[in-house]
Amino acid sequence: MKYVFFGTPEFASIILKGLIGAGMPPVAVVCNPDKPVGRKKLVTAPLTKQIAKENGISVFQPETKKDLIALSPSLAKIADFAVVAAYAKIIPQEVIDLFKLGIIGVHPSLLPKFRGPSPIQSAILSDELKTGTTLFLLAKGVDDNFGVGRIESTPQDTNQATFTTFFERDAGLVEEDDLKKAMNGDATKSLRIWRMVRALNPEPGVYVFINNKRTKLLSVNLDNSRLVLERIQKEGKNPEALTQT
Repeated sequence: MKYVFFGTPEFASIILKGLIGAGMPPVAVVCNPDKPVGRKKLVTAPLTKQIAKENGISVFQPETKKDLIALSPSLAKIADFAVVAAYAKIIPQEVIDLFKLGIIGVHPSLLPKFRGPSPIQSAILSDELKTGTTLFLLAKGVDDNFGVGRIESTPQDTNQATFTTFFERDAGLVEEDDLKKAMNGDATKSLRIWRMVRALNPEPGVYVFINNKRTKLLSVNLDNSRLVLERIQKEGKNPEALTQT
C-alpha cells in the first residue's frame, strides 16, 4: 500500500530514513517550507525534504492550513493512508478524512504520558526510567490491516494523560550559584543541570550569566556527584572545549 509522510524536523527525519531503509518509502513527503537558520540566516530545507530529494521522493511544502487543505485531495488520490511524525502543524479533520485508511501518528513518548510538542525533553527533565514511541490513529473506524500484521489499537486512558509545552528561552537559565555548587559536588544541582543540558540543547539552550555575560553550557558530564563542564560558549565567542584537571 502507498502512503504519504508528513514531518519536518530531526525526529521526523529519523522515522523517514528508517522507513526508506526498510524498503517502505512514501510516495510523497509533506513538510514545512524552507526557513532561515543560524546567525547568517541561510535559507535551509527541512531534514525530511533533504532525505526525500536524495531518494527521488516528491516533496510538498504548504505554507498555510488553506494550502494544506487544497493540496490534500491530490495526495489522497496517490496514497491509501498517511504517516505523521512531528509535522509541527495540526492536520485538519477534513484532511484526515480524505485518506481511505486514515492517518497513523508517531509520537516519541508512551502515550497518554507527555502529549504535546516537547515529549523527549520533558521525559529527560522528569528523569523517566522508561520511555518509548507510540503509534496512534488520527481517525476512527480505520481498517488496521496494513500488510505487516494486524495492528491492535488500544484506547488511551485519558485520566493518565500528561501534557507538555514549548520551552521558552528562560527554561534554560541556570543560576551562577547553582552552577558553582554543582561543580563542587552538590548532587541534586548537578543532576538537574545535567538533565537540562541533555534536554534543552540545542534549543532553547542552557546558559548561565557570569559577570553579566551569557555563557552557554553546550556539553556537561557527571563525575560522581560533581558536574563537569566539557564545552561552553561565552557571549560573542566561538564554542570551546574545556580541559578538566
